[in-house]
Amino acid sequence: MARVRLAAGGTGGAGGGDGDLADGGAHGTAAQRLLGGSRDRCPIRIAAVSAPILAALFRAIRREAPTNLRRAGATLGLASGAAAAAVYALACTENAPAFVLIWYSPASALVTGVGAMLGQLLLRW
Repeated sequence: MARVRLAAGGTGGAGGGDGDLADGGAHGTAAQRLLGGSRDRCPIRIAAVSAPILAALFRAIRREAPTNLRRAGATLGLASGAAAAAVYALACTENAPAFVLIWYSPASALVTGVGAMLGQLLLRW
């Protein structure tokens, strides 16, 4: 059945499209690609992966004596959020650009905000 879908121009993927996204094949409908199956876990996992990265960056930059603590913390948060999103993307099976934009961005923004708040506290010298 998967071969018929592919021959007819269907959207079956490497697994034949069965079970990837309900009734939509490997790519699913537009709404399924946008919402995805891991939307409830994706931002939380990216934020969790970014925590040790953020801690390491804070430890490294503390010796550099930044003068704008909030901006330095936000920059470190953004860098750790981006690194965590890249690491998470390697394991995530949903890679539609709309999904990545909508669900990875809030996690990076959250970590950026946390970095800005922690910057004022942890980067004082």
